[in-house]
Amino acid sequence: EGSSFASSLFGGLVDAANAEDTAERMSGVAGWALQQAQPYFAVSSDDVIRRVRLAMMPYPQTGAAFNATNEFRERPDFWGPFWVATTAVLCLAATGNFARLLADSDFEADYGLVVLAASLVYGCLAGVPLVAKVALYFGGGQGDHINFRQIICVYGYSLTPAIPMSVACMLPLWITRWLSVLAGLFISLAFIRGNLWTDLVIEAPSLKLKLFGLFVAAQATIF
Repeated sequence: EGSSFASSLFGGLVDAANAEDTAERMSGVAGWALQQAQPYFAVSSDDVIRRVRLAMMPYPQTGAAFNATNEFRERPDFWGPFWVATTAVLCLAATGNFARLLADSDFEADYGLVVLAASLVYGCLAGVPLVAKVALYFGGGQGDHINFRQIICVYGYSLTPAIPMSVACMLPLWITRWLSVLAGLFISLAFIRGNLWTDLVIEAPSLKLKLFGLFVAAQATIF
């Protein structure tokens, strides 16, 4: 029953974001901006769920990996990355407080964790693709094989492993926490590599290691 409610709620949010007449009811600059952004939110709940599942598979089957890479390149979306990032912020803050509750009988909720998690996650979601695109531009890349929207989409979905990782870290066992963090980090980086590495090699072979190092540093900071 709970999963059915969550599925209905999620589907409703996606459908609301995809309303075809929304842009027509707007005018001026706001309407123009909405029309420009609407294609990147025009995804169904099935599309987002499929992409979330791909983000949790570090080594999908060869055919699936090829299709996923093409899908993220040809049909990047912003709704999934925003939803994943927001869920990660809430989970990181909530589970962080819950872990402190288990460890301290005089626990007081630290709402600053929400600000910290939001700053890290949203900051990386906006900053990492921007830095990567600037590096590609000044490195001589013309964006034929990789573009800013694709980087945002892939990087946003790469945050998916942070959600189950944060839940696993509530267990009061340090080895379980470390294993969860390392597993989440590995899956996230494997997903980024699987969907951007080939394009980076084509677009900026001299920068590919530096750019991947940027992703590693950002994910290590979050995880």
